[in-house]
Amino acid sequence: VLGTQRLALPEMAVRANGYGAGTADPADRPNLVHAIVGAPAGSSAPTQTGDAPGRHANLVETNVDDLTGEVIAHCIAALMNAGAHDAWATSIVMKKGRPAHTISVLCDDATLAEITRTLITETGTLGVRSSVVARAPQQRTTTTVQIEGHTIAVKVSADRVKVEHDDALAAATALGLPLREVLAAAEQRAREMTGG
Repeated sequence: VLGTQRLALPEMAVRANGYGAGTADPADRPNLVHAIVGAPAGSSAPTQTGDAPGRHANLVETNVDDLTGEVIAHCIAALMNAGAHDAWATSIVMKKGRPAHTISVLCDDATLAEITRTLITETGTLGVRSSVVARAPQQRTTTTVQIEGHTIAVKVSADRVKVEHDDALAAATALGLPLREVLAAAEQRAREMTGG
């Protein structure tokens, strides 16, 4: 429970859970806590491409033909801030040859209601559609590297090193260097650190 809002738990393998009560006695609420420790469902299974069992996610979409590129970009950012795994826009052609976009979002059950609300609010769409799809996310870790005193986050998987764009851009701007040079340097530093 978050305030008065009841949220569904994300899919997980529960490792432990516990309850506790405090000594204070607030008039407006019980002084209780319930903590659950878990790992994403399926995270203990192999997650290599082709043999991953996958786990389900919700694909939420709407078609829009009256939004500017700036509004679509803002909508995608708002969806990511609302807890989406991913969000994107695809160019389409609707009836009568109208150019338009499909805005698509992947999310868990726990964020489905908020994602749907955000998509409707930000686009003004008259409706959305959703379906359940399988995901097979690859195991990865996040580390940081230092480029001339600037900290840059990097995601590392078995087959790829991906530098956090915003961190690299901030470093490039501060250092007066081309972004591509900072991206390459951060990737190389991460490969050296991880032996990749």
